[in-house]
Amino acid sequence: MASLSLQRLALSRKDSLASPSLEDPFYPFPSQRRDSLVTPELTKPSCLEDSLQSDSSDLSLSRDLTLAAELGKALLENNEELRATLAERDKEIEKCYSFIETLQQQHHEIKLKLESENTELAQRVADLDFELTEARSDLQRWQNQSRDKKKEDNDDLKDLSSHNQRLVEQLAEAVGVEHELRKELRSLREELEEKNLKNSIWATKMDGLQIQNSLLLERKIDSEKQMKFFQAENGRLKNEVTTLQDRLNELLDKSRDKEKELLQNRADLFELRSVNRSLQTRIQDLGEEITLKEMDSPIPSIQLEIEEAQRADASFLLSEVVKEKDKEIESLNNELQTRMLEISSFQEELKILNGETELSKRSSIESELEQIRIERDSLNVQLMHTIQHKVALSQELEAWQEDMQLVISQQVQNQREDEREKERQASIRRSNSKHSRRSFQGTKGEKGGSFFSSWFK
Repeated sequence: MASLSLQRLALSRKDSLASPSLEDPFYPFPSQRRDSLVTPELTKPSCLEDSLQSDSSDLSLSRDLTLAAELGKALLENNEELRATLAERDKEIEKCYSFIETLQQQHHEIKLKLESENTELAQRVADLDFELTEARSDLQRWQNQSRDKKKEDNDDLKDLSSHNQRLVEQLAEAVGVEHELRKELRSLREELEEKNLKNSIWATKMDGLQIQNSLLLERKIDSEKQMKFFQAENGRLKNEVTTLQDRLNELLDKSRDKEKELLQNRADLFELRSVNRSLQTRIQDLGEEITLKEMDSPIPSIQLEIEEAQRADASFLLSEVVKEKDKEIESLNNELQTRMLEISSFQEELKILNGETELSKRSSIESELEQIRIERDSLNVQLMHTIQHKVALSQELEAWQEDMQLVISQQVQNQREDEREKERQASIRRSNSKHSRRSFQGTKGEKGGSFFSSWFK
């Protein structure tokens, strides 16, 4: 139908675009003049007036001809334009024909698709009918199951109520047991605090004893090292004494041979001995003055050692003086006197060595005792500080334990409240589930219908 209408439209346009006739208003000549142009021979005048009119008509004719020529040109141009537009319209009509053919093909394809979709829809409707029957059977089965489940829920509710009653009774018993356990816990806590305090005191004492023991062990090791050193020194001194004694024996043997010469020089020796005695008395006076000074003012151990060294040096200088005097005696006397002076010098050296070792031992022992006393006092002070610190820590521990017990009891109480809240919410949920099941049974038909209606929509 659309193609026929388009063909008719094209034909009407062609008819409307036809060339103009002589009777159209495109020719602006009057009818008389047209008649004169078509048949000029029929209107010939017979007189002079007609000749004059013919001259005037010739002028008008020339004018009409020029106008006709111009009009012909314009008409030709218009005709060419109309032909161009007609060609364009023909092209458009051809395009419309091709578009109509494509539309017809698409219409045929859509018709085929519609037929296939109708078949699929019919198959789907059949499938949905089958599913509907299955859903109805499932719904009936679910209703039966819901009835059975409702009975089971009622039985479970009865069991839960009885179980809840038993739990309430057990909770009351647990509260009583909790009070008893708290009392026992308090008594045990007090005993534990006493034991912790005693243990802390004993621990501090043990720490102090261990420190003292370690210090004593260190001192023992040092004293053993000193003893070994002193034993080595004693052995060395013994060897020196033996060598000196051997030499002394040799000198004594030689001196026996020269006793006669010694008798001759006794007088000179007596004088020298008197001088030596005076020097010894002077040394003793100096030693007494030093001891008095020591008793008057307490001197540190280092100064004592320095003074002891000075004393040793003084005694050594005195011995050197004696040696020089003996040497003078030797120079004045014979060889026997020199031997005797050597013997006396050896004896004095032995005494000096013995005195130095005893003094060094005594000074070292006194200094060690003083250090031990000072360290003991410092350890006692440290022990008191540690005991006070331990007591403070035990008090802090006790306060912390009390705080932790309060926190634990609060957590237990909160947990019980949470359990009660959960049980209450569970009972509320059970009641809500029962109510929802009842409402579902009342509205299950409406829900099924709405479901299938929405599916078909």
